[in-house]
Amino acid sequence: MQICGQSKLHLYEILLEDRYKKLYLDIEFCGKLNGTIKVPDVWWAVREVFAEELASMFGVDVKSCDFLVLESKPAPKDKPMKRSAHMILNNRNLAFLEPHLIKAVVKAIVDSPRMTQFMVRNFVGSMTSMIDTAVYGRNRPFR
Repeated sequence: MQICGQSKLHLYEILLEDRYKKLYLDIEFCGKLNGTIKVPDVWWAVREVFAEELASMFGVDVKSCDFLVLESKPAPKDKPMKRSAHMILNNRNLAFLEPHLIKAVVKAIVDSPRMTQFMVRNFVGSMTSMIDTAVYGRNRPFR
């Protein structure tokens, strides 16, 4: 066993075939380019919108408090200060057998008019959603 410093600790989940998966979100934006964003407020707002949309789509009880938020704190040397979080829906009534199904649901919500509030300037300066919909694939590590 090797003991690692705090900066090297990560938890990986492998999304295996034929196993149910929880809905998860990968969120990131550049803090310096989007200085008006208050991080705790945006994490709360994303959870609220997704909880309401999922409840409407699937007819199950989903609350914003059902989301586990794993926030990555930027290191002082990070420029231009990347802010990111993974949100995992911890709700027994909603799980998916295939990652592409999660992607379809997340993409449908991200493309809805309610999500325009989550558009941010990316690291190259163009506008994009802070929710990354390209992270869903089989046997992919999710950190």
